[in-house]
Amino acid sequence: MIKTACKIKTFNFRIVNFPGELILDTTSQLIIFNPLLEAAVNSHSIPIDEIETYRFKKSILKSKFEIYYRSEWYTFTDFTDENYLKIISYLEEIKDERHLRMT
Repeated sequence: MIKTACKIKTFNFRIVNFPGELILDTTSQLIIFNPLLEAAVNSHSIPIDEIETYRFKKSILKSKFEIYYRSEWYTFTDFTDENYLKIISYLEEIKDERHLRMT
């Protein structure tokens, strides 16, 4: 299991950023986002098999990891460590067998 703290940006009738923790669970094959705020209802579990595409952009000031799942982009930013690179690396390793697309 790989964890990293970050923010998620989704379009739920408005663009909202939520701080939380991005988790790759290789046992259950899920990417999970758990919000830090207890009142937040934006916990997401995304089965790796159902990810349509993903993309990663790294710039000088900010890195951005995006997953397209069920007709919506989930954008993860403001990472506090380098563990997100391990999550992307894992997706790169399995992308051919899972038919994932990186854009």
